Amino acid sequence: KNMISRNHARFKYDEGKWFIIDNNSTNGVYLNSERIPKQEPQTLSSGDIIIFGVNMSSSEFVYKYEVESLASKDEIERIRAEKEKLVQEEVERIRKEKEKEKEQQIAGLKRKFQHEDTEYKKRLKKLETERCQERLAEQRRYQKAQEEITRIREEAKAKEEQIAKEKRIVEEKQRKATEEKEKELSEKLQKSLEELNKKREQERQQQDAILRIREEEALKLKKEIEALNSKVKDGTKAKQELEKMRQHLDESMEEELECWFCL
Repeated sequence: KNMISRNHARFKYDEGKWFIIDNNSTNGVYLNSERIPKQEPQTLSSGDIIIFGVNMSSSEFVYKYEVESLASKDEIERIRAEKEKLVQEEVERIRKEKEKEKEQQIAGLKRKFQHEDTEYKKRLKKLETERCQERLAEQRRYQKAQEEITRIREEAKAKEEQIAKEKRIVEEKQRKATEEKEKELSEKLQKSLEELNKKREQERQQQDAILRIREEEALKLKKEIEALNSKVKDGTKAKQELEKMRQHLDESMEEELECWFCL
C-alpha cells in the first residue's frame, strides 16, 4: 500500500537516449537494485531493471528497459519471455534479499532480546542476592543489637545489685558507727554525770565543813561577846563595838547561808 505516488518518476528523451528521473518520491526508484538520487537524470540502457517503490510480494511495479528493433514475432515473444523471466528472477532475488535482511534483523532482535533477557536475569539474580545479603546482615545486626541490649541489662542489673549491696554495707556501717557513737556519748555523759555528782558531793561536804567551822567560830565569837558583855555592861564604847560585832556576825552568817543554799 502507498508504494508509489501519482507523480513518482518521469522519463526523458534527449539526444537519442532515455533518462529516468525520481520526482522526490517517498519509496524511491531503483535502477538495477540501486536507488537513484532524487531529481538527477539517470541514463537507461537496454536490459536495465526499473523498480518503483518496494514490494516483496508482486512484480507489479518492476520493469525492464529494452530497446526494440525490427524482429519477427517469434523473436518478440522470446524477448518478452526472457524479459518476464528476468523480471521474475530480479523480483525473486530482491524478495530473497529482503527476506534474508528481515531474517537477519529478526535474528539480531532475538540475540538482542536474549542478551537483554540474560542481563535482566543476571541483574535480577544479583538484586535477589543483594537483598538476601541485606536481610541476613539486618538479621545479624538485629541479633547483635538484642545481645547488646541483653548484656547492658545484665550489667545494669549486676550494677544495681552491687549498689544495693554496697548501700546495705554502708547503712550497716553507719548504724554500727551511730550505735558506737551513741554508746560512747552515753558513756561519756554517764561519766560526766558521775563526775559532776561526785564533784557536787565534794563541794557539799566542803560547804558542810566550812559551815561547821563558821558555826564553831560563831559560837566562839558569841562566847567572847558574852564575856565582853559581862565585862563592859556600862560602857558606851563597848556597846557600840558589841553592836558592830553583832552586825558583822549576822551579815557573815547570812552570806554563808545564802552560799550554802545556792549550792
